Amino acid sequence: MLEFLKIGTSQQNKPKEGTKKCSTPLKDKSIIGSIIATKNGQLNECCGFCSTTNGCKAYSWKNKNGGECYLKNSVGPIFEEKNTYVGLPTETSVPVFQRNSHIDGCAGPYSNKNIKFNDIHKRRGTLEECGKFCGGTAKCVAFAWDEWEGGTCWLKSSIGPAVDDVGVYVGICGCRDFNPEKCKELAQKGECSKNTVKLECLLSCGFCGNETCYNKHSHCEQWRAAGECTKNPTFMHLKCPWSCKTCKPCSDNHASCKGWATIGECEKNPKYMLPNCAKSCKKCETAIFA
Repeated sequence: MLEFLKIGTSQQNKPKEGTKKCSTPLKDKSIIGSIIATKNGQLNECCGFCSTTNGCKAYSWKNKNGGECYLKNSVGPIFEEKNTYVGLPTETSVPVFQRNSHIDGCAGPYSNKNIKFNDIHKRRGTLEECGKFCGGTAKCVAFAWDEWEGGTCWLKSSIGPAVDDVGVYVGICGCRDFNPEKCKELAQKGECSKNTVKLECLLSCGFCGNETCYNKHSHCEQWRAAGECTKNPTFMHLKCPWSCKTCKPCSDNHASCKGWATIGECEKNPKYMLPNCAKSCKKCETAIFA
């Protein structure tokens, strides 16, 4: 899910003589795009560099090595990144990634992170395309994206181990824990604020959100494209509700569900209870992404 952010012009970020007006820099944001040049300079110099550099459409700036302007070849999407500023040489609307938004069914992007090992395939493409590639690849549960060869999606068979890696972005395409027992223990100890724990322990740390609808098979997007949502609705609506757009809120269909659940009916009578008392039986399988 992308929202759009209007970036207006301002004299606060005044460029050098002869260059265009610049947008007001956004704090704690960065912008996706291949870096075509890096220039040493202060934030208010970046727009001038971008305006006079062939192919530059946006820039980000970090207070690193005295100040560095990273000139980018595309406009967006924008995403959260601490201690970074982003700006454009003109006024425009830019797509914005919301944290834990959907990238074709995957949560993220998580910036400056990587998933060590567990590569099952790689595909050339943009960050936005990685979720689609993962959804169409058997056993893919996550991806990492970097700017190698103009943009590469590294499809992963595991959501961990997570490591810090500058310039790499991670998407998680299944709500699960990398190590369920360890994650439960870490969550109980209050360790969920740590970056690697957030990434490896989505389920135990409660970062899966409140929506209840997600794909339960890695081929759902392929099947949807082949028309299976209408050809084989019973199976598809059960296994691929996200792709078939049949999501419903998790709820109880009977006023007595809570009482029945407390006396063990979820286990004794699952054929009735699970579809009709999903909330009370705690079978909503909360997730915000496919």
